[in-house]
Amino acid sequence: MRYPKDVRWTGVLQKLLGEQYAVIEEGCNGRTTVFEDIAEPWKAGLGYLKPCLNTHKPIDFVIMMLGSNDLKRMFHASAKEIADGAEQLVSIIKEFTKDEFSHVSIALDKELNRMYSFGRLNPYNAFYGGFVHEYINEGTFKRFYKTRAKIYSLEISDEQYEEISKNIIKFEQSKDKYKFNTVGLFAVGIHKRIQKENRFYCAEFVKYILEKSGIKTKLPEIIKPEDFKKLDGLKEVYGGLLRQYQLPKIDIKEILRNNLVAYRKKEGII
Repeated sequence: MRYPKDVRWTGVLQKLLGEQYAVIEEGCNGRTTVFEDIAEPWKAGLGYLKPCLNTHKPIDFVIMMLGSNDLKRMFHASAKEIADGAEQLVSIIKEFTKDEFSHVSIALDKELNRMYSFGRLNPYNAFYGGFVHEYINEGTFKRFYKTRAKIYSLEISDEQYEEISKNIIKFEQSKDKYKFNTVGLFAVGIHKRIQKENRFYCAEFVKYILEKSGIKTKLPEIIKPEDFKKLDGLKEVYGGLLRQYQLPKIDIKEILRNNLVAYRKKEGII
């Protein structure tokens, strides 16, 4: 027993978007992430997802809502096992959408102790988000301990750094009034920008902080985490599992060389 096609949320979304977009519905009652029901093994998402995505490519945006059926008693699955199952499906989706990363943060120190973004306020609730102070081994990244990341550095002036710090402090002091821009995030997948007062998703927030602090980014208005890799002046310092990140070694020769260059410029020495 199902609601009529134009009543289900996918049908409603299609009507709102119009004919220039195609919403493809792939719902199935009882579907799991990776667990096979003895009576209906074909309902496991893992075996179905790849041929499904391949049939419909190219794909701009994927919404996945799975995990509830993994709670069936027959599977004896823990929360971690269910999360790991969902992670496998997310990895497959990334292969087809070609986006390497789905989240971006801004950090004020090399140790990443002062790292901020908009994301989950509760690691186990994807629909409850806002301004977050993130840590490598706590919160969401502790739950998703297999998170892979790339860490970049960007050279800016002392004045710009102070402005970034001040602007983030303003968010931190009034964090309760800021919410996650869920609608805006979904709109990115269909190449639209929906901006709401005091609401941000991660990429929106980082772009806002940089530009509010006087840094010209030349980033697109409809911003995604992937876009930051094209930011002028970025230098990659690490790539791999986030939990294995270590503070880069100090290059004394490079520091002395940079100080000498700065001194010569200041004194007008060619």
